Parts: sequence; structure tokens; C-alpha cells
Amino acid sequence: MSARTLYTIGYGNRKPEAFFAMLPEGAKIVDVRRSPTGWHQAYCLPGLKARLGDRYRWRGALGNGTNGTADHWDKLPGADDWLVGFAFWYKAYGGTPVVLLCAEADYQRCHRRFVAEEIARRVPGLEIVHL
Repeated sequence: MSARTLYTIGYGNRKPEAFFAMLPEGAKIVDVRRSPTGWHQAYCLPGLKARLGDRYRWRGALGNGTNGTADHWDKLPGADDWLVGFAFWYKAYGGTPVVLLCAEADYQRCHRRFVAEEIARRVPGLEIVHL
């Protein structure tokens, strides 16, 4: 686990225990789904908050409505402000690993890869690892 690494993960059809075991220890989890709901209560906002506590943050401004494309996630109100703030925070306090969370298990079919790429563009030297 590197401080210069941004992780991404999608829960897909994974069982909750398997999913949570994949998360890097101590990582901050940034939920980039438009709506924090899922097929299992563990993947809904209350379940994630209960399991992860203050390590979990939902940022619906970075969500999108279509699987597998970059369709307009970056045009949603608040997206750019959040990205600027995140990049500043990461540059200043990058010792804590961060995981971008979405529903789609395959990062190639998920907008989170575009979010990660945009963050990496703003934080030189940042490596992206898709879990």
C-alpha cells in the first residue's frame, strides 16, 4: 500500500465480507455512486457508514447515470470543486490511502476510472490501482 496510490473498487456481485477484505487497511473510502444504494444492505449508505465509520464519504457529485462511459459525470454540479479540493488534500496529506467506490465490478465499464484518471492528472506521480 503506497501513499502515492489511488485505489478503485466496485462491489458488483461480491459478497460483502469478500469485498471488505479487499479494502486496504485504514483507507478512506470515497463513494462515487450517484446514489448510495446497492443490492445488499452492506453497500447502502447506512451499512457502509456502520462498517467503515468516518473512513467512508459519499460524493454523489462524482456519480454518473450510465455504466461504462464518462457521460457527463464531470459536468455534474460540484464535481470540479470536489476534484480540486481532493487534489489539494491529497497533495498536502497524501499519507492516507484512498479508495474510490462504485457498484460496477469491472473498472473498464465504470466511470470511476475516469474520476481516478482526472485525479491523477491533478496529482502528478499518483498511481491508480483497480482492485
